[in-house]
Amino acid sequence: MPTIAEQINLTLKTVTDWTDQYTATYGIVFNKVDKANLDNAITRYANEGDWQKVLTMKRKAEIVGYSSPTIDEKVKQALTNIGQFTCKLPKMADGWWYNWYYHLLDCFRYAKELNYETDKWDDPAKAFRGLWDLRTTQTKYFYRCNPDTGTVERIGEGRWHQASALAGTWMKFYELGVRDAVYSILHEWEEFNRIYWSINHYIYRTDYPDYEVRFGSVFQTWVKAYRLHPFAIPENFPRITGDLTVRCLLNLWLSPQWGGKNVVVHHYPKNLEQRLDGTLEGWAVLHMFYPLFSEGIKSNMRDMLLGKGVVKASDALLASDLFNPATNRFRMTDTWSYSDRASCFGAAALFLMAITPDTASLAIPVRAEGIEMYEADFFDPHHFEFNYEAKKIKIPVYAGKLTLTFGEKPVEAKFPADGIYAITFTDDWGGITSITRVGDLDQTYLKLPHVPTPTEAAVALLVTTLGSIPLYHLGKTLIRKVKEAG
Repeated sequence: MPTIAEQINLTLKTVTDWTDQYTATYGIVFNKVDKANLDNAITRYANEGDWQKVLTMKRKAEIVGYSSPTIDEKVKQALTNIGQFTCKLPKMADGWWYNWYYHLLDCFRYAKELNYETDKWDDPAKAFRGLWDLRTTQTKYFYRCNPDTGTVERIGEGRWHQASALAGTWMKFYELGVRDAVYSILHEWEEFNRIYWSINHYIYRTDYPDYEVRFGSVFQTWVKAYRLHPFAIPENFPRITGDLTVRCLLNLWLSPQWGGKNVVVHHYPKNLEQRLDGTLEGWAVLHMFYPLFSEGIKSNMRDMLLGKGVVKASDALLASDLFNPATNRFRMTDTWSYSDRASCFGAAALFLMAITPDTASLAIPVRAEGIEMYEADFFDPHHFEFNYEAKKIKIPVYAGKLTLTFGEKPVEAKFPADGIYAITFTDDWGGITSITRVGDLDQTYLKLPHVPTPTEAAVALLVTTLGSIPLYHLGKTLIRKVKEAG
């Protein structure tokens, strides 16, 4: 049986298209293409008239630190061709606004930066008001809407990831300078907890109180919201740690999100479809929250990654219906076709499964980008690298020791300080020849903070800084704290 490093290599050899919106950036991490390949990807989507994906590739280029005249030219085309509602909210080609495509709001920023279509994309505050006014008419979450007609569409009673998608939308508006949006974020957090919290975990829908696949995306979004204003939404934040404990780790592989399949399932117990996107995101968010777990739960996570008394996580993935050992290819679900994108996701999942935290842990970047229904852009070449030929990886870590199992046997690695490290292995990946600190952690996205209790000073700072916002925009929790602070 191949080692994890060998299997990653075998899988990557099957990928032929490096211009997909995910293979283009994962290919950089895996040393298959360079950053200039992003020009090919964005040109592909511009030629197809897929302006949403043109902006996707622009945002991904920003994440990896690449710019070019080609990218600027294609973004200008997108700024011209993307439609708008009356309130200036971007409109998809099918006539809807989708909550999970909030990266489209960067049109306002790109127009200013490129000095192009500035009259068209000049008022993000108007777009915010148009969407928020519609949001206030709805008591259930929707996944798409038309502000011009007041029409919304939802599935069932509304799904939990639409709450986080709307929060991501408000965060994007806040980043664009719409200061009122911070209270919309707080509103969604309160609604998210009111509607979807059930005893010890968050549920998928009120009519489907299941454990659902998108927990990795959902929780990444709320972590980003917390980092934006930690004193505004601290209450109930520890519920995320508790949810992950019950959902994935408390009973090892018998925990509900694995659905008896040892990979993430769509929503347990009603739909046991195996999902690769959820497996990748799930292990990423488990690594992210590892420092906050109790010692017993940390031990469970280590046992699952190392195969101590239970099936090993990487072996479970390779034994699932998501992988074809005859072709070394992956697929996104157990019924879809095998694909290049899924094979890159599978290779990335194996990479994460080869790293077992101990006193050190992975410092997973918090990436809530609003590009798709899943958030997988944490796996970026600034923080991660896998070079099979050079027997080298790069990872972001918090100081301490952890275990690496890219070869046949686990090997211990020690890191004296937080940072990004390059690690070179022996030819069989069974030993380490060097560990070199190559960069600092990006504090904008890393270092999950301790959850504080908001002080009077913090509340006063919020009110003073954003004091022009009418009180009725404040969430109930914050109103109470403002009153308590006098």
